[in-house]
Amino acid sequence: MNTYLTPWARINCNWPDSGIQLLLEANAHTDNKTKEQYAEYVEAGHPDPESQHQFIKAAEVLGLSDPYVLINRQHPGQQMPIHTDLGSARRYHYMTEEQRHKKLERCFLFLDDWQPGQVIQMQDEMIQNWKCGDVLWFDWRTTPHGTANFGKKIRPLLLITGVATPEWQKIHNSSRLTEFNL
Repeated sequence: MNTYLTPWARINCNWPDSGIQLLLEANAHTDNKTKEQYAEYVEAGHPDPESQHQFIKAAEVLGLSDPYVLINRQHPGQQMPIHTDLGSARRYHYMTEEQRHKKLERCFLFLDDWQPGQVIQMQDEMIQNWKCGDVLWFDWRTTPHGTANFGKKIRPLLLITGVATPEWQKIHNSSRLTEFNL
């Protein structure tokens, strides 16, 4: 059984503000929901390449090529029901379903320390006490996961998807926490 209670990696950085700079495009999400439906669960958008370049750089240091980086801000009262993801077919339309399942990886990068009332569940494990810069890896294709925020502060994170490179595999296969300074 996987454990999600410890970070997969950590990126130390003076992170920029997590405010949404670039809105989601109309067909941005791959779970067959419109951006308006998705907005019921979280506020999401793309980082600005200039003022939030560290968010994009994070995908590179983690060893993901052709990254798709979303800022994901869950406001108090919002929840994302338990689900598995479909494989980013819209974003990675040039890949077959088999290639997407074999080559793509996804992780969460927390942009703030955990606050009471912020919940992430992976299968039957509740994740809490994360620190800003912690990276959580999970097999998003098969792991039922969901989030809720019944706290008092927005929960910001990056949802990073990309094509795994040998650097990603090196981090993934390491028995120690891999840390980066950005």
